Amino acid sequence: MKQIKQIIIFGILIFLVSCAIPQPIQISEPTQGGSDKSGVATEQATLPSEMIAPTDAPAENPSAAQIAGQEISISKLTMVNTLEGWAWATDATNATILVRTLDGANAWMDVSPPAEYRITNSSFFGSQYAWLTVLDPKENWGILSTSDGGANWNLLPSFDAIKGASLTFLNEKVGIAELADIGAGNAYIRQYETDDGGQTWSLLPLISPDSAANLPEGTIHLCNICGDVLYTDMERAMIIKGEMANEPSGMVNIAYSSDRGFNWSHSSVSLPEEYKNGNIAPFMPKFDGSQGVLPINVTKSKDDGSLEFSMLFIYQTTDNGSTWQLQDSRLNVGAVYIETPQYASSKDIFVRCADGLCYTNDAGATFVVNPSSLHFGFNAPQTDYVSNFQFVTSQNGFAVVGAGTTPQVWVTNDFGVQWSRLQPRLLP
Repeated sequence: MKQIKQIIIFGILIFLVSCAIPQPIQISEPTQGGSDKSGVATEQATLPSEMIAPTDAPAENPSAAQIAGQEISISKLTMVNTLEGWAWATDATNATILVRTLDGANAWMDVSPPAEYRITNSSFFGSQYAWLTVLDPKENWGILSTSDGGANWNLLPSFDAIKGASLTFLNEKVGIAELADIGAGNAYIRQYETDDGGQTWSLLPLISPDSAANLPEGTIHLCNICGDVLYTDMERAMIIKGEMANEPSGMVNIAYSSDRGFNWSHSSVSLPEEYKNGNIAPFMPKFDGSQGVLPINVTKSKDDGSLEFSMLFIYQTTDNGSTWQLQDSRLNVGAVYIETPQYASSKDIFVRCADGLCYTNDAGATFVVNPSSLHFGFNAPQTDYVSNFQFVTSQNGFAVVGAGTTPQVWVTNDFGVQWSRLQPRLLP
């Protein structure tokens, strides 16, 4: 009998203890939502329209709530993917710092180079590589590089020919330094290239497609006030002519080189008939292998200086840029000039438009006019205006909102319809 009582008491104790232990939280799988074209599940796409509006409340992100560091103000984001990225920020002492995130822009690490360097330009590739043009205390210029996410910085050998150049790295080894001599509406461009991460540089021997220009090797003449665009990568070179200071021709004129500027061919593609009286302002093309897109802003001004129309057209190539075809899109952005489109890929293009944020996920065959909950429109108050934004996939994007000392960071995963505010903090 005593043994039975002990068993009963022991059973009661086990029951009481089990009641006191927190049970595992069951996390349900997200449901497939709305117009998610990539197959990634999203709950936000199923929200009723009246709930699609910004809120000052922080995003419901468990990792953000656990960050025990000072809040920082992000001014410019360069995200690599949905989790990793770089940014320029201001800390609690009002100092400008370079920071890096690994968790989608919630927690940030200060990866600034030594304080004695004054940074003038930056270029990032992936989550590990960065190059900064800097001045030391004696105003000597140089390039600092990192290959480990900013844990260590190395001062590269000085090469005075590229002093003051803007840097663009195409991968961890190959980069282009561009210098522009601008004056009287003209621009004379020279480009230098590195294939060893910036250790050495050599002049890219571009030959002007205008043989009558009599320019030195490596120099390309552009009409700066016309809006001419020079594009170079590891495979090709292109010059797209603008008409912002010329009479409309109704044609997009392109010089193309498959050997990066030694030999050129010329082609032209027509504007739609009803817009041939508009002026052409091309943007930088975007290539993914042999496929690419070329956005063109076509505008016409009235006698009073206002715009009669401002249209965005997309031309697509499937043969590395040799030939181009106008896509079906006809995006009217209202009476404003278009800002530089943002690319997630050569098919996924985002641009501000009169009603908010507009995008195409099929290289311009169709455009979606998205009345986003954030203020992408040009007439928004400065405190609410999206100062810069970036999409890293067809549906995942980041935006910096506001100006001054308190910009906000927002994130979306449904093509920019619903946005959640983050609270970026500097890890101790």
